[in-house]
Amino acid sequence: MGESSSLSTLYLNSPADRTPLRVGLLMDSYTLPASIAAILDDVAACNFAHVELVVMNTPAAVSPSGPAARKPLPLRAIDLLRDKRRRDGLLFHLYSQ
Repeated sequence: MGESSSLSTLYLNSPADRTPLRVGLLMDSYTLPASIAAILDDVAACNFAHVELVVMNTPAAVSPSGPAARKPLPLRAIDLLRDKRRRDGLLFHLYSQ
């Protein structure tokens, strides 16, 4: 069967006078199964929808040294006490308890 004889070609044109649908895709990779590729080909060929956005679903970037390590608790406490704004916020929080 040729492309022109496929069932989907019967539904590629809409007589409606509406704004085309804006389609967004979230993809895990650049390779797609043939069935999904055929659907996207139909979307590209129709007059009532357009692919507007493609987002690649990739894991968050990790620094070469690994995830950001937290400072040890004593160092974080010292940083908190040295910063006047944070120290005042802590004191107010303790007062309002």
